[in-house]
Amino acid sequence: MQLAHTLGLRTIAEGVETARQAQVLASCGCDDVQGYWYSRPLEVAVLEQFVRQRQQA
Repeated sequence: MQLAHTLGLRTIAEGVETARQAQVLASCGCDDVQGYWYSRPLEVAVLEQFVRQRQQA
């Protein structure tokens, strides 16, 4: 991640399945994460509703 940031790149971790994994990645400076810890794959309509709810929180 340090190399990516030195090069001006953002880092994305895939396959995050636990809170601990998310915490470790955040502490290492990972910019974005995705995986089942946050959500299973969603249909577009469900995703739109999911995003709206998160923005209101």
